[in-house]
Amino acid sequence: MSEPAEMVHHIFPVSEYPELEFEEWNCLPLTNKRHNTFHDRTNDKIIGPGIFWQRKRKKEFLNFYKNRKNKIL
Repeated sequence: MSEPAEMVHHIFPVSEYPELEFEEWNCLPLTNKRHNTFHDRTNDKIIGPGIFWQRKRKKEFLNFYKNRKNKIL
């Protein structure tokens, strides 16, 4: 049984990558309880499932910056 999302987790944090804030592939709807498993709440570092999703979305991440670089050139 799934639960309704309570928030959106940014796979690549907005604090480090503000340009990715509204990229659909960078947003993951979660419950607050599940979201707490994605961060070490003492220092806010990405852990566990958060690292899994960063690895899973690495291709999209690299393509975003590749395409962005090509638009500038």
